[in-house]
Amino acid sequence: MTITSSRSTRWRLAALTATCLLALPVSACGAFGGTGGGGPSEAEQAEKEDAWLKVVRCMREHGVPAEAGEGGGITIDRDANVDSTTLKKADEACKEELEAALPKEAREPIPAEQKQKMLAEAQCMRERGWDQPDPEFPSGGGVRREPPSNVDLNDPQLEKDHEECAAEAGTGEDQP
Repeated sequence: MTITSSRSTRWRLAALTATCLLALPVSACGAFGGTGGGGPSEAEQAEKEDAWLKVVRCMREHGVPAEAGEGGGITIDRDANVDSTTLKKADEACKEELEAALPKEAREPIPAEQKQKMLAEAQCMRERGWDQPDPEFPSGGGVRREPPSNVDLNDPQLEKDHEECAAEAGTGEDQP
């Protein structure tokens, strides 16, 4: 799951056992696969939207002011100042709903090269003084990534360091 805001930077947070990432700022994870013709059928689109609405409801029930994202997924306004502990608790509580909403490709194993890049990004953040845990790679595929603990996720230095470390490690915006 990814979180977007008016700011373009992404910060990744727990994403259960999926490649899809909850990020601060946050826009939602990718779409379900379509039917050969380029996009999902109306029924698939409705199913996808319904699945993400269940995630939104669950997140709200657990203190996260989530909204339905455009084309699926969820958004969480960065200015809502939701702390990482609340996000982690909601993430865990909504695990079943989120897993049901994630597209199949979000559950595939992460290639070894990409894992190394993610680990390098976390190491870079630690070298800059952030308590950044390494990402976890569950046996069922995907990745679980969390932000540094006990920090203000709106800290401009955190954002700057994350952007620079992502660029150095090669995990950029288009990477999980």
